[in-house]
Amino acid sequence: MKLPAVPDPGNLGPSAAEVMNQVLAAEREAREAMDACDRQADLLLRKARERVRQLRQRTEERIHRWYLASDRRVADCVRDLDERERGLRRDLAPVSGLPPEWQMAVRHLADELLGGGAEPPGP
Repeated sequence: MKLPAVPDPGNLGPSAAEVMNQVLAAEREAREAMDACDRQADLLLRKARERVRQLRQRTEERIHRWYLASDRRVADCVRDLDERERGLRRDLAPVSGLPPEWQMAVRHLADELLGGGAEPPGP
């Protein structure tokens, strides 16, 4: 059976100071790596926040344009309805052969159906 080799007393490996220097160097490298990660994370956060700001701005602009377009469409519809109402009122001719009271009642009914402008007949 072979016995393990006995270490050479002249070569005991690195000294305590050398080991401590290696530990300190590894710690410094780790700190530098963490600082680099922090800087990279900050950069990514700034870019993400800028992207969110741009998306929010574009979304608000799109919503604003949509509201303007909707307002124009509503205004166009109201204008068309007003024109149709005026046309219907112009086309509303007295019915011949009806007594004036009946003609007034027909006019009043038409006003009610078209959004009214005339007062109901009085006593």
